[in-house]
Amino acid sequence: MEAVMKDKITGADPTLMLAAAEDCGARFWSQVCICVMVCENLFYEVYDMCEDRKMTGFHYKKPLKACIGSFDELDNWLKENENQILIRDYGTQVQKRIDRQLRDLYITFKIYLERMGQKDTEIKAHILVVTTLIHYSVDLFDGYFNMYKERYGIDMRDDYMPARIEVVAQNFNTFANLVILPERNKLNPIENYASERAFDALCDRLADEKMIDEAGLEVMKLNHMDDAIKQYERERLGVERLKDKYKVSMA
Repeated sequence: MEAVMKDKITGADPTLMLAAAEDCGARFWSQVCICVMVCENLFYEVYDMCEDRKMTGFHYKKPLKACIGSFDELDNWLKENENQILIRDYGTQVQKRIDRQLRDLYITFKIYLERMGQKDTEIKAHILVVTTLIHYSVDLFDGYFNMYKERYGIDMRDDYMPARIEVVAQNFNTFANLVILPERNKLNPIENYASERAFDALCDRLADEKMIDEAGLEVMKLNHMDDAIKQYERERLGVERLKDKYKVSMA
């Protein structure tokens, strides 16, 4: 690893670069990948809703099939990770903790569609939530790795590319357009004030490190990871003591 980094960054401190790569990986799994896991969960929830309403047939089959194929590739990639069960549990715990923000976004879309005289607003609003979050996950992935590239001069994204669900974003957007017909119906649901504010609140919640830590702790408890829990609690206790001693935020 260090030799590779020496080749890519002349004169760079290999120890620093190795630490940067490890930090990048740790943050990827706890932030970027977790968002992708939530996207996958929501996609299949909405897919089941659409199937119940006969909305997965001929006209919609191709883009939905492409989405499923892309998620299958993601799942196969995750199977290579020995912690895949923990990663999926992590995604489930985060999803529980952002449920209110997801619900708020759904409500703003539903109200907008109703005001515009649309039918089937419930399923269409769910589709819009999934579309929005999938596109956000791609932007999050790109912004995250661009940040590390600018900071350290090395692009670390290659090992994580299966989690960049651009194919899903493109094809689910196609599916959403087929269902909602935004141009024909003169709709722009993503850019109404209430939805923008709800989306901002969702992004803030997804970036909340306290929430992420709580979700991770719950995963450790569910999987009986007693040693990891003790280590986490010791580290957290140390942070709290420093905060109390110096009266500063450790965020």
